[in-house]
Amino acid sequence: MKIKHLRKREEFAAIVQGGRKARGGAISVYIGPDGPEEELSVGIIIPKKSIPKAVTRNYLRRVIYAYFQSDGRKWDKGEKVVVRVGAFGKIAGKRAMSREVREELDRMASGNSRAK
Repeated sequence: MKIKHLRKREEFAAIVQGGRKARGGAISVYIGPDGPEEELSVGIIIPKKSIPKAVTRNYLRRVIYAYFQSDGRKWDKGEKVVVRVGAFGKIAGKRAMSREVREELDRMASGNSRAK
């Protein structure tokens, strides 16, 4: 599935402030109103304070975009989604973090209609 990357600050702000919110352990997902687009729009926020190493932040960003490209059909078309990654507790290693991210996104996708 093809996805569109959100890049503008205004788009992020509108979705985070006015959208529904679903929260997992280390991830929050903000779901904005459906747009006129035929494709899913995804934006990612990974604060430096939560994940200090740039290598790890970039790896998680790639993992999240890959998740939405492969499993994006679990989400509605035209939806605008912002994923905010928080601090992971005692998870060591990038692969363990990516596995946790995918599991949380799967849980949120199944409860997508219940997000508030």
